[in-house]
Amino acid sequence: MKKLIRRCLALALSAVFVLTCAAPVSAAGTDINVQLDVTYSQTDARDMLTLINDFRASDDAWYWNQDNSAKTDVSGKLKDFVYDYNLEKIAMQRAAEIVVAYGHIRPDGTSWYSAFREFGVYYHSASENIAIGYTSAQDVFEGWREDNEDYSGQGHRRNMLSQDMTSIGIAHVVYGGVHFWVQEFGTLANPNTTETTPATAATVDIRVASDSIRSVTLDAISPLSLTAGEQADLPTVSATLTTNSTWDHTPEIHVTLEPNWTVTAGSDVVKVEGDKLTALGAGSATLSATVAGQTVTCSVTVTQAPCQHQWDDGVVTTEPTCTQDGVCTYTCQLCGATKTEAIPATGHTVVIDPAVAPTCTHTGLTEGSHCSVCNTVIVAQTEVPMLPHDYVASVTTEPTCTVDGVRTYTCSMCGDSYTEAIPATGHTFGPWTTVTSPTCTQSGSEQRSCSVCGYTETRGVDPTGHSWEDDYTVDQAPTCTQDGSKSIHCSRCDAVTDVQTIPATGHTWDQGTVFTPATCTESGTMRYTCTVCGETRDEVIPATGHTWDQGTVITPATCTENGTMRYTCTVCGETRDEVIPATGHTWDQGTVLTPATCTENGTMRYTCTVCGETRDEVIPATGHAWEDDYTVDQAPTCT
Repeated sequence: MKKLIRRCLALALSAVFVLTCAAPVSAAGTDINVQLDVTYSQTDARDMLTLINDFRASDDAWYWNQDNSAKTDVSGKLKDFVYDYNLEKIAMQRAAEIVVAYGHIRPDGTSWYSAFREFGVYYHSASENIAIGYTSAQDVFEGWREDNEDYSGQGHRRNMLSQDMTSIGIAHVVYGGVHFWVQEFGTLANPNTTETTPATAATVDIRVASDSIRSVTLDAISPLSLTAGEQADLPTVSATLTTNSTWDHTPEIHVTLEPNWTVTAGSDVVKVEGDKLTALGAGSATLSATVAGQTVTCSVTVTQAPCQHQWDDGVVTTEPTCTQDGVCTYTCQLCGATKTEAIPATGHTVVIDPAVAPTCTHTGLTEGSHCSVCNTVIVAQTEVPMLPHDYVASVTTEPTCTVDGVRTYTCSMCGDSYTEAIPATGHTFGPWTTVTSPTCTQSGSEQRSCSVCGYTETRGVDPTGHSWEDDYTVDQAPTCTQDGSKSIHCSRCDAVTDVQTIPATGHTWDQGTVFTPATCTESGTMRYTCTVCGETRDEVIPATGHTWDQGTVITPATCTENGTMRYTCTVCGETRDEVIPATGHTWDQGTVLTPATCTENGTMRYTCTVCGETRDEVIPATGHAWEDDYTVDQAPTCT
């Protein structure tokens, strides 16, 4: 449960109200009265005053401005709150109410500040902080400090650091183990600082709007028994109640209801008068009421008994006077019997007739007295003689430069007056100032003003004539192709004289810029620009011719075929080809393919070492090489 309560601490709310206004009131018949039994812990609540005033006096007395760009520092600017025991009463009522409906809207649908009117507390400005779940004054105070919140989350902090509020009252209610806290702030002319004994257990009357009830469980009602002529309190109903604004984790709320009872049967037996039930005569009756959409009934049995007169408050049938007794007649509310009692004579009601001081125009009177009821004179007033005038002088119309003023003499007692003239003062002129300066050919003007009334005089000033300069001024600078001009100027106006021509200067060409670069085959353009006027002229840059590289073998020459050498221009990439002559075969030393014999030719084969081509040459037959000696070819045998 503790963890759950801690997670719900964000339910703490604050509200501010400035200037008094009428609180909204629920429509007639839509509210019910309930009584809620709560336990107060006001000692804890009052202990919080020291925490708050220490906070207001500390360096931590600040809060964010609305766009969270800067802190509003109020340290050293705040006075201690005064503890107001009338505000505490309001806070105690509200602490019980937030058990039923948590928020700044009261259970009957009116705003929180309507409670001020109910308790007869009138204020210039007021505000309220509420919270659920904190178990100590220190904890709830630290929660309301909101040190780490931005502007939107520091409503409670701003209330505790308000420069407008001067008084505070605090309440702490424990209901079903859950703690409810309320702070009420106000700017009050006369705070109630008389300490009262802290309340503990209490039954609190609360009005609840019927349409705000979320659920209600009504207990059964015991029948009533009355004796004819008896008057009793209307029955109450025990119930378990929640509203649309009840905190979801609040324990069951057990209340006592005061339904709006009506007599639905036996109207000749009983009647409902205010909060009382009166037995008219013997019989049975039924009372009915609707609570949050549920109908509840109570049966009533009335037995007859001797009339025990129940006298009404009486009616004055003869008014008493200052000197004569009157008569009051009382009527039994059960049987209609009457009785009378004397109302003592009132005696004179003495009213002082105040003295009237004499003036310059009227006589006065001494103090007297008379009876305010019968107008009998008790002490007669006598006349006091008039006083002489006491005239006091004052200037009622100040004199001007051309018109007389007025001095008025007025009697300080009666207002009678007479006047005399104050002579006009004449103009007080200042020095002449230039209005329109004269030119070489035109007249000017100057004026002076009266420093008192602003009247002005104006006079003319003669033209000055031209003032020619000693040196020529260039009016039109010459260009490369156009002549310029110069003249003598007047130093005071735009007039000129002795206009002369300045010859054209001719072009001043720069070093030139390559406008179109020359290529290997095409001529280019060199552009020269005048450094004065920007005029241009062009000259031809001859074509450069190709710059061939060392060449690249495109097709190598073979033993029998020509090759190709390609040359490329290193500037433009143009190419040209040249023939590489065939190299011819490179024969090796030859290889005897068929050796020559004495009678047969042989063959010598030669192979190109480059391409592998072969050719054959004949090796001539060697011819016989006869030996000098015979060789035995077949040795002879014996036979």
